[in-house]
Amino acid sequence: MNCSQKQLFLKEVETQTMDNWTSSPEIAMILEFVHWFRLRQETVVTRGIKPEPSCIMFGEFNNLIYCQLITTPEFDDGWLELRNSPQVVSGVLLQIANDIEHFISRGVPVELSLWGEAQREAIFQSTVVRAS
Repeated sequence: MNCSQKQLFLKEVETQTMDNWTSSPEIAMILEFVHWFRLRQETVVTRGIKPEPSCIMFGEFNNLIYCQLITTPEFDDGWLELRNSPQVVSGVLLQIANDIEHFISRGVPVELSLWGEAQREAIFQSTVVRAS
């Protein structure tokens, strides 16, 4: 295999991995929330890693969602933190589930087909089981 064939092969493998990663049900849930929040806040999406406030003060997953995922194009820049990291994906799902509960408690209409009460409860339960 010459150098250009090897590069082409590696690019193919990376593309297949990325396709599998981006098509998971968990990522679909994150995408639905991100798109809903962007529309609600009229967010302008731009490329590049964005500055974040202190993770100790605001939370790592909160920063990832609101400073990176919502403000950057899908599967680019900050989105790559989700790739091959089930712990990060789980943390983001839990943060979103908590935020949805907060929005609902404040009377914000949340119309997300993948985020029903049963789905949020399953996320809360899976986190409790993993933590114990």
